[in-house]
Amino acid sequence: LLPITTVSTFKASRPMFVVLFSIILFGERLNLWQWLGVTAVLAAIWLLLVAALLVADAAYKRAVRESDLRKSGLASMSSIYSVISFIDLANDELIPVYADAKTEEALPQGPGAGEKLRDIFARDTAAPYRSAGLDFIDASTLAERLKDGSIAIEYESLSHGWAKLRFFPVDDGADGSLVRVLCTIEDINDEKGEIERIERNYAQADLESSTRSTFVSSLSGGMSKLAQAIGDLAAKVESESGEEATRAYAMQIENHAKAMTYLIDGTLDSSARHGDDLAGKPEEYPFAEMVASACTIAETIAPNSAVSFDVEASPSIHERLIGDRRRIERALIGLLSYASRLESVTAVKLSAYGTEREGAEHVLFSVKADGLGMAEKDGSRLSAFLSGLGKQGAHVIDSGLEELEGVALLLLYMGSELKVINEPGEGVELYFEVEQGVTEEA
Repeated sequence: LLPITTVSTFKASRPMFVVLFSIILFGERLNLWQWLGVTAVLAAIWLLLVAALLVADAAYKRAVRESDLRKSGLASMSSIYSVISFIDLANDELIPVYADAKTEEALPQGPGAGEKLRDIFARDTAAPYRSAGLDFIDASTLAERLKDGSIAIEYESLSHGWAKLRFFPVDDGADGSLVRVLCTIEDINDEKGEIERIERNYAQADLESSTRSTFVSSLSGGMSKLAQAIGDLAAKVESESGEEATRAYAMQIENHAKAMTYLIDGTLDSSARHGDDLAGKPEEYPFAEMVASACTIAETIAPNSAVSFDVEASPSIHERLIGDRRRIERALIGLLSYASRLESVTAVKLSAYGTEREGAEHVLFSVKADGLGMAEKDGSRLSAFLSGLGKQGAHVIDSGLEELEGVALLLLYMGSELKVINEPGEGVELYFEVEQGVTEEA
């Protein structure tokens, strides 16, 4: 029996053959209307053939165009990858699409995509990466691992140097399971070389920075000891001298020695070698004495001797605290010193308020200055700097506010932050909060 499509075609063409054979074999003569009918049928058959040819030609051209597009895609990929292959998971078949000459010669023969991949890795991968690479190319687990998209691994090839193997999911079967995977190998020697160059430059810069820090730390450490010795000597003269003028001079020398120690400690704290020593060792200290010392040092280094300094501390704050005295004191000195240099300032007040929370003293320090306060432009620059502090790409603010910048960084190390209330023409308030340990009841 013939298929229905063939039988239907024969039956449809039967009248045409009857007419032709009746004219040829039996000498039938058709009138005008009959010839017009035959002509119409022949024209219809001819048009059907032409239509079929046009459809076939269009389908062929479309297939050729799609094939060219696929080839151009693979050609563009060949400029990136040294190896391009398809893995047929359903038939466990590795189908090479493109490979450079060296790799093509090394491709193993024989069936099994998994076996071929294992053979390639076993022969061409450096020993430290072989075990991880063999686990990565396990074809039996690819479908599960590619559920979330492509996966890749970097390894050292014995023939090509550094390379990156990547699997891309391509086609799913009728049941939704992955059946076709694109496998590519990319040469990443240039990329690795650039990374190594950057790492070498970083190591060299780190070594140079460490060397400079060591030199600065050594020099600053010696200066700090000298300033401390001068301060101790001045304190001894002040306590033992019977002359009022001598004691006054000794007190001034002691205050200047403390101011010098404050400046040197700032240099030490920025040093990579000693920064942790200054920040990481909490010490027990008398709170009132620390606040008074900060105010005295700020008054000593203030450029305007007409500015008055005042201190107010909440009586609820414990007498002795445990914490980072050096940095708190330096932060207070920096804020007081900056406030004393503002335009039209006549008075600077340091206030401290404390609240005990879960066995620790939460202290708020505030430095207020009268006068015109910060210029509006300076206030905007400082706000922009503080909002970006600690974020990647944050930059140093312009000259004139370096002291506040240093204080802000200092507080950042301590887990605190500098806050500013600035009203141009009405003064400025700078404040921060810290938590300190407690040693005894107030």
